Amino acid sequence: MKFRTIVFLFIILVVLIGVFTKPDREAFIEYYSKQSGINIPPVIEYQNGVAYSIFTITTYSIAAEGNKQKAFTAGKAKFLGLFGRFWKLG
Repeated sequence: MKFRTIVFLFIILVVLIGVFTKPDREAFIEYYSKQSGINIPPVIEYQNGVAYSIFTITTYSIAAEGNKQKAFTAGKAKFLGLFGRFWKLG
């Protein structure tokens, strides 16, 4: 019985730490701009969880067709924000 209580309190403590250290959108933009040296700003989708954040990045590249320039999707990436840090998913 005592072991279950300790495990339950540990889980509650980890979730509370996650809630208080969850990174926001501005922190992710700063992190991503330092990590990538691209000229075209990506589209950032932000999903807010209770103790985590998920960011989906869509990057674009520009290609010239005649006199016009068109933007094409270059790729997508997902990041998990947890405990004040970011991890790339998949």
